[in-house]
Amino acid sequence: MNSVLKSNLEFLRNSFKRESSVFGLPKALNSLVNVFELNQPNFSGFLVKPPERKTIVITTEGQVKPKAPQYIRVPENILDFPLEAVVHLLKHEFIHVEQRNRSNYTASRAVREFEAYYRGIYDNNSPIPCPENLKAQFRNSLLKYYHQMSESEKAVHAVKFHESQRLKS
Repeated sequence: MNSVLKSNLEFLRNSFKRESSVFGLPKALNSLVNVFELNQPNFSGFLVKPPERKTIVITTEGQVKPKAPQYIRVPENILDFPLEAVVHLLKHEFIHVEQRNRSNYTASRAVREFEAYYRGIYDNNSPIPCPENLKAQFRNSLLKYYHQMSESEKAVHAVKFHESQRLKS
């Protein structure tokens, strides 16, 4: 990542942190979602959980059915982590929000996670490159969820899986 982008990301992260201290974390994260164009129509807001020390665990909560409100639960110290990681982890959750809004979407958890991690690595629509360490984590998760799939699910996703393993840095 070049120094200008890194500087701009740090400036943005500090701006979101200031907004969080004045208006609250959910408001600041809504601003982040708008800046990075992550929003989905059935997204209903952020829920805050206690802080985390070393990693960020973010979850999507809500019923799996079209138009059902979806919430993303984040640690209260999420803005203490590098913004490029936060954006890509939120993007992963917004893929789940979008999946849950699909009509007749009945994919297993393994397929849903595989799809979200795959898109996290290979979707090039983000203005921020996915950090290499996060790509490596996403590839490990692809491997994990691919092995949890049924044989018929593996057959559908084999090409993407083999591509992801072949393209490891």
